[in-house]
Amino acid sequence: MDVYPEEAERRPPVAMVTADAALRELLRRVFGLRPAPVGGNGGLHSPTAEQGDDQRPVGGGGVSRQPVIDVAADGLQPALAVLELRRSFVVVSDRSEFTLRHLADFSPGQLTDNSRKAVFVGYQLLRALAELRRRGVPAGDLRLSDVWVDSTLWLRVRPRLAGSLCSLPAAERAAEQEGRVAEQAERGTERDWERCDDEKMEYEENLSLLTQAWSCRRLSNLGYLLALNRLSGRRFEDPAYHPVVPWVSDLTGRRGGWRDLSRSKYRLNKGDEQLDLQYKAGASADDQVAHHISDMLSEITYYVYMARRTPQSVLCKHVRAQWVPGEYPTSLVRLQAWTPDECIPQFYTDPEIVKSIHPDMADLELPEWADSPASFIAGHRAALESDHVSAQLHHWIDLTFGYKLTGMAAVRAKNVCRHLAESSDTLRRQGVLQLFAVPHPPRQMALPLFSRLPPAEDEFNSPGCDPEASRAAVPDSDRDSADPEEASFVHVPTSSARRHRDIYAWLCLMAELCSPAAFRSLSDSAPLEARLQAARQALASPAVPACLSGLLPLVTAAAAAAAAAAARPPPTVAALLTPSLSPLPLPAHVEALYAALAEFGSCAERQREVEEEVGPTGAEAAAAAELWVRRFSARLGPLLSVLSDAEMQLLVPPVTRLLTARATSVLAAWHVFSVVAARLGPAAAREVFLQPLLRMYRRDAMTCKSMKLFHRSFLLHLAVRLGHDAFIAHFIAPLIEAAGGDRDLTAPALEANNVARRTPAPLGLTSRALVGLP
Repeated sequence: MDVYPEEAERRPPVAMVTADAALRELLRRVFGLRPAPVGGNGGLHSPTAEQGDDQRPVGGGGVSRQPVIDVAADGLQPALAVLELRRSFVVVSDRSEFTLRHLADFSPGQLTDNSRKAVFVGYQLLRALAELRRRGVPAGDLRLSDVWVDSTLWLRVRPRLAGSLCSLPAAERAAEQEGRVAEQAERGTERDWERCDDEKMEYEENLSLLTQAWSCRRLSNLGYLLALNRLSGRRFEDPAYHPVVPWVSDLTGRRGGWRDLSRSKYRLNKGDEQLDLQYKAGASADDQVAHHISDMLSEITYYVYMARRTPQSVLCKHVRAQWVPGEYPTSLVRLQAWTPDECIPQFYTDPEIVKSIHPDMADLELPEWADSPASFIAGHRAALESDHVSAQLHHWIDLTFGYKLTGMAAVRAKNVCRHLAESSDTLRRQGVLQLFAVPHPPRQMALPLFSRLPPAEDEFNSPGCDPEASRAAVPDSDRDSADPEEASFVHVPTSSARRHRDIYAWLCLMAELCSPAAFRSLSDSAPLEARLQAARQALASPAVPACLSGLLPLVTAAAAAAAAAAARPPPTVAALLTPSLSPLPLPAHVEALYAALAEFGSCAERQREVEEEVGPTGAEAAAAAELWVRRFSARLGPLLSVLSDAEMQLLVPPVTRLLTARATSVLAAWHVFSVVAARLGPAAAREVFLQPLLRMYRRDAMTCKSMKLFHRSFLLHLAVRLGHDAFIAHFIAPLIEAAGGDRDLTAPALEANNVARRTPAPLGLTSRALVGLP
């Protein structure tokens, strides 16, 4: 039933088009590039007419090297090229290191410590949605992983174009899934952990269902552990954040030598006394945090585990610079006893892991009870799935993914992790992620007399746990509307219900950013309806920031939209962007702040392109750097007097970046540092700007621009903005070195120094004027 029947009556007939044509049109609208066929006779398409004369093809290939989309103007991720393959389209774009998923999971302090940052992130997302709506493209059910972010919290949205088209009917989706499973069965080459993925596929979108499946013995131990690793972000292709599973025995016997799973491997290896000393040392030090462990699996340990299958050059890079095969453990028993880290799934699934590819390194020696690598893998996997391990595995889950990672439970278990204990403002790609806040339920065990499970209530079929029954009715009149006989024909939806889903997705993103723990039970592929339910619970929590409390009525109305046919539609993007109408506490100057940071991003992109073309030392690069600093400085003037202290923190990362980059550091010190430091105050300015300024004075080679740092006017600025005590403590030494000739100054730098002595103080400031600076 359509939630908005009056709109359904007015809806014009839908003109069906082929899926390929619809995707080409979507790609053209979003990226301004027509897909370039690969492998055909047509070659690469030229850019569209919308690009103008500045977007000419490079090298005759027809793909524009300069992105068509201005990142700073609309917040969309630009494309360098769009390729059309035989069965898919490929969008080529610059690689971004971080997404909002990394921000929410591993650097939550970036937003929770400053609510204004969360509000500004929400404003940027709304600007991107407004731009997509202007282009006539729905954003789709956006996830945190679809939004890229940099160290300055500047966002670039990558819309989910697949969600802009009608989905296939349920019968065809099931047939397509069966076809993929049959194809995998014919290949017969998938590894055991891939078969475990198939085993848990039914439950992977909901952590509670996944846990119930394991507890009721519907899921193997290894399959469940791999599912938890996936939900925590661990990936097989990442040695620094590889999936972890427990060592369950000391490998001295096929069934015996069981490990105590209620204690971490690090604790068993190091001992309680050493962990207590380490924790006390961190608590008493100013530059450390109290912790017991660093991580469950370090990158070095991973390479030691995989030493027999890893090229020698990689091992020399990550483990030891000098190749000494005898330094690596020679047997599995010795390896297990040596390592303080947890195990990896390959020791339960892959017999090849013990076979060496190096001529001067022998294979890993097997335990006495194993006569072949396959026999070891079978016995080791049987131990993991045994009743003894199954009865204790929930304790290990509490230590690795559960409630014993934080609070007093972590202290009592000597399991305080450094990543969770420290509050860092830097973005991270990995870290320890807590999935459970309460003790994990144990696995149900078979009765000893009858080898059957005890009778238990089947929670899978209860209304509260049925994924179909719990689907919130977000209006989607286009669902399963395609004709099964015309499965290759789709249309781009234009109904208001589809546009409302963009607002619902934005609400979910904001709720997940402010309370990521409420969404840990959902996978990244969870449907929008389930995410709305989690968003309602997250925003109803008393711990939610006050700046986001106004979103709760919108989320509640969205989650209950199906219950009332005359449900009130959500506000438009334009209303959400208006400070007087938005439920977000948008300041009146938010547009000016956005424009300043947009100018910064646009100039930074231009600087990067110029340096790639002519190099970082050319005249064009210097001109681009000067333009970057002056434009950003001009934007800051009207803003600094109206920004609050919390909003000033949004400007600190861009200014720090300018002071750190070699091309802009001196110019930024002259034109940007003083005005921003005056607004922050001496204490805050020292905290964020002292180290970048000191690095400028410690550089080995001095250039003409560097000599400006020794001008008396700028030195007086430093003394006033950072405080006289800090100036004397940190800057007297480099000044004496420069005056005494201890620095290697180039001839142009010496000439610049002589000119500076004959030149009046820049910016019209004199020493007498600087004495009275505020």
